[in-house]
Amino acid sequence: MAMMPQGTSTIVDNMPGTTVISVADYDTMLAAPGQWRYVAGTLTAGWGIAVDMAPLIKRAQGRVDVAAEAARLTFITPGSGQALEYQATQTQALAAAAAADPLDVALYPWLVAEQSAQAAAGVTVTLRTVATQVIALTNAWETAGAAIKETRRAAKLQIAAATTEAQIQTILAAITWPVPPGTPAPSPPGTPAMLVSATAYA
Repeated sequence: MAMMPQGTSTIVDNMPGTTVISVADYDTMLAAPGQWRYVAGTLTAGWGIAVDMAPLIKRAQGRVDVAAEAARLTFITPGSGQALEYQATQTQALAAAAAADPLDVALYPWLVAEQSAQAAAGVTVTLRTVATQVIALTNAWETAGAAIKETRRAAKLQIAAATTEAQIQTILAAITWPVPPGTPAPSPPGTPAMLVSATAYA
């Protein structure tokens, strides 16, 4: 598409393929050299590359999931066996908290294991103190885990509604994950590389 200035107001359409533009638009292009086109009669920067948003959205959402897991791991240890350990210890802690003293050690092997581990590190605690500690940690994780879920889901829904790569970049950059006090916050999920599935020139 050729665009050539002439006169003081508009270009004269003096050859096939020439687009009539105003001197003001021509000055705009001179001030910011690059790619320009007309969209519905308005001078617009860029060649009008049509971007397939689907792969961008999928990749960005995947990065949000990865970042969410990194945030979770600042509170818990990964592994299905570890999850079973947490669940069993929590169950016994709640049962111990509801029971009267003295606590029967035979009923709380997971709490005893924690008590013995702390003793090996030079920390002496009662079985009831262990139960209290476990419940406090569980409550802290439930609060953080729910916040991580909310952050993850909100970001993915916002990304799904994005219509430009710039919007996705803004969403990813704005994500803030909850972490334990004194723990560095995980890095932002990152920005997916631009994927162009089709090119259309206006």
